[in-house]
Amino acid sequence: MKSAAIAKRFAKSLLEIGIEESLSERYCADLSNFKEVLEANPDFIAFLLNPMYSVEERRALLEHVGVAVEATTAVAKFMWVLVHTHSLKLIADIVVAYKKLLDEKAGRLRAVVESPFDIDANTLGEIEKKLSGATGKEVVLSTEKNEELIGGLVISLDNLLIDGSLRTQLEQMKDKILGGVG
Repeated sequence: MKSAAIAKRFAKSLLEIGIEESLSERYCADLSNFKEVLEANPDFIAFLLNPMYSVEERRALLEHVGVAVEATTAVAKFMWVLVHTHSLKLIADIVVAYKKLLDEKAGRLRAVVESPFDIDANTLGEIEKKLSGATGKEVVLSTEKNEELIGGLVISLDNLLIDGSLRTQLEQMKDKILGGVG
């Protein structure tokens, strides 16, 4: 819990700079790119956190990676702050917190639609439209395939779960039938 609070503070600080510079969306992408590089290269993290290497060597490598991922100067400097404060391990939590704070500022909600099959773009558009109308906010959908559902959809929207899956409906019917026996 403590690490989530620290990650949120880091994210909030970077977001405030991003808003001030009108680059908050770009900072989000840059931060995500750094996270992907770090997750794919554990040796890179070990190098950055190893005090056996000089500050100049570690900073130079971080700057080189920043150039390679085409990160803004502010995000590259932010990454150095994470290295310097030994907070690099929080990068995934910082990205999550940053995206959530950015969505709040933009009036967006993110939803995940689970389905046992691939959903066509028109259907996703309709779901997005209905959720946006119901919430009064822009809704950004992502999809996950879940073959255990048999049929129907499960939608996770912020702290709300809309379960329209066939599996859940069958379980509810079973409970009603067995509840009536006895």
